[in-house]
Amino acid sequence: MQITINVPDNLPPSIVQQYINTIEAQMRLIAELTVNKIANEPKKTLTTKQVSFEQLLKIANECSALPVLDSRSADEILGYANNN
Repeated sequence: MQITINVPDNLPPSIVQQYINTIEAQMRLIAELTVNKIANEPKKTLTTKQVSFEQLLKIANECSALPVLDSRSADEILGYANNN
């Protein structure tokens, strides 16, 4: 997978590389946890698996506990912010 990271031109390369390393480590951890979770679940087909509200809430809580890697708004990230 390839991602694009927009960083200011004046950041030292060592800081940029440290940020990239952090993102890569977090992505590896998430992938490992996901693979382990899938491997440990009983095998069910998509048509028979039901998800309860509690399970969805648990997933939502896990996602909200993840660190914020970029605190900019969606508009800023997409370049829609006012550049005055």
